[in-house]
This record gives sequence, structure tokens and C-alpha cells, in this order.
Amino acid sequence: MTNNKTYKFQKRLSQEYITKFSSPHKNNTDCAICAINFLHILPKELVRDMLENVKYKGVIEADMLKYFTQFYNNKSFNFEKSQPFKRNPISYRIDYIFNYLTYVKENILPGYVRLLGFHRSPPKRGHFVIIGKDMKDSLILFNTQYDSDTCEMETKIGISDIIEYIVKEDFTSAILLKSNILDN
Repeated sequence: MTNNKTYKFQKRLSQEYITKFSSPHKNNTDCAICAINFLHILPKELVRDMLENVKYKGVIEADMLKYFTQFYNNKSFNFEKSQPFKRNPISYRIDYIFNYLTYVKENILPGYVRLLGFHRSPPKRGHFVIIGKDMKDSLILFNTQYDSDTCEMETKIGISDIIEYIVKEDFTSAILLKSNILDN
């Protein structure tokens, strides 16, 4: 395992920030923009431009890396890919998912969050969320894509709840954003 402060883009959050967050959600393909907005890692103007540019096609990993590199100039960004979550189209590798989430948890500081993307089998779209660790050392997932006027942000606490979410949403693998930036 690598040092938590090396090559991990993590953002410190407070309960107040989480409570006050309002999602910019407009359509079912803007999950990456909602997650980026939650992390507050790009200027609002750039997030608005992204929202206008993607419309209904969504943002893919390459687009996200382009925006990060554009704004952060000399910093490095990449996505660390998991192994497949499924043995075959209907059978999940629950032990592997548990170990993967444990690895993610070990590489997040308490009170910090990171960007996590999930893949689905084509033609289904993937999905971006926020994953972090609370001050009690529990892994927590925030689904930041929601209608702020009618509902609250979906939150999953603990590895078991997150595994249930992965299976329910039919995710096949994950990608975790890495960088040489740590927000203090």
C-alpha cells in the first residue's frame, strides 16, 4: 500500500458542507459533474461549462482527466481500475468486492473523500459517486446525483451497504481517481 498523502486526490469535508450541498443534477447523464461539484475541485464556471457541453452523452474518464489537467496544469491524474466484480454475467465476486472496498478504505484519511466511478456492461452507462471515510473510520458512499428540490442525497455507510448498492446497480468494476494533490 502507498502512503495516504501520496498520489491520492482526497478532499476534506465537514458535516456542514455535506448538509448544505445542493446537486446541480439536470439529467441522468450528469453524475460525474454532480460528483465533481460535490468535491469542489474545479471552478464553478468550468463545472457549468461541463454541464452545458455534455448534455445527454455524459462524461467519460478521458474527459474528466482533460478537465483536471487543464485546471491543475502540472499535476498528474489517472484512474486506478479494479478487477472485474463479476465472475460471469450473473455471479458477483463478493469476496473481491469486499477486499477492494477495504483497500479503498485503507487509502482514505478519516474525514476525506475521493471520486469513484463504476462501470456497467454495455450498453448501460457507468456512474460516478463519492467515497470516503467518516471520523469513526466507516466507509461512506455519497450518490451526489439527485434532484435537490425533491429528494436528499443517497448515502451508503459501511462496506456491506456499499456492496449491496454495487449489486443492486449491476456495476461490473470501479475506477478510483488518483493524483498527487491532497486538499488540507
